[in-house]
Amino acid sequence: MARKAAPRKPATSRTKKPAARRATPKPVTARKAAPKRGATARKTVAKPAAAAPLPKSKRNTRTSWSPAEQKELRTLIKGNTPTRVIGLKLGRSEASVRSKVQKLGLSLMPPNRSPYNRA
Repeated sequence: MARKAAPRKPATSRTKKPAARRATPKPVTARKAAPKRGATARKTVAKPAAAAPLPKSKRNTRTSWSPAEQKELRTLIKGNTPTRVIGLKLGRSEASVRSKVQKLGLSLMPPNRSPYNRA
């Protein structure tokens, strides 16, 4: 046998929740402009006068290699200096250093030396 559902009771004042009390609105008054956040906490600190920035390297763009530069290039290669550092010291790009090394018939590969100065 199927059970019959009990009839629902109509909503009464007891089951309804009372309306939340709202605070009475405060009268509108003119407000002072508040300072921006952190505006008073910031202090300007005087930076020390910086000297003129030094150039990273001298620029020898589109100039021929002098014999002194070629000699320095050879000594830097023998010292196993990285190509970028050689370029900065000579004021040339890394590509121009590689190109000149190839034209001179030199190699940028480090020589095969035994590690730790072993014989």
